Amino acid sequence: MKTGNIRDAVITPIDAHREIVITTDGCTGVGLLDKDFIHISMKVVAGLTARVALMEIVTQKAIPVAYSFNHIANNDLFFETQKGFIEAFEKFGFYNVPYVASSEKNFKVYQTSITISITGLRDIQTQKEYINPSYIVIGDPLVGQEILDFPEKMITPKDVLQLLNNQYVYEIIPCGSGGIYNELKNFGIVSVQSEVDLMKSAGPASCALVIIDSKGMAELKQIYGSKFHEIKVKTNE
Repeated sequence: MKTGNIRDAVITPIDAHREIVITTDGCTGVGLLDKDFIHISMKVVAGLTARVALMEIVTQKAIPVAYSFNHIANNDLFFETQKGFIEAFEKFGFYNVPYVASSEKNFKVYQTSITISITGLRDIQTQKEYINPSYIVIGDPLVGQEILDFPEKMITPKDVLQLLNNQYVYEIIPCGSGGIYNELKNFGIVSVQSEVDLMKSAGPASCALVIIDSKGMAELKQIYGSKFHEIKVKTNE
């Protein structure tokens, strides 16, 4: 089974050997302003927003070279947002990544909006061939307050880095608001059976669809325990 680049990113070559990967994410209505739906610290909001774009970068084997973010919120809390982004990068092993930031200084805002865009660099990737593939999900689809209530169910940066180094893993696709099934459809999946809700929003990439060599199923189940969910699929092929 072969697949091209079906990912939430802009990928473009810059020379014969390297290509740029650009990812982005945003969060609105979560913060400390009057009309926010969920009230949490700006550091947490920034960290959750950054992890989505970071997971897309690292699972495509790109290294962040720079990023930009917008802080549309209480300007007194700008440095909390800044700290949240920096710490999110550090959790994935990236330190002192240069960035540029902007905030709303002309008008009073009543609802928080935080965005980030990351530019990464990687070697040009060849088309992949999956031999004897199986599909699993690591983490649970969570959204909103669930992220705060059940953090132990989320895929972590450490989990992602372990998967990237596992010999049985072909590809890792972070899942977001479109849910797991939205990602499965890109691979021609027409019939699915799983214990996890495949239609539910996965919020800030609380889980990831992972394509593996079937030989690694038992090993990965042992490593990830309750975060491991097998998906039984039928493709169009």
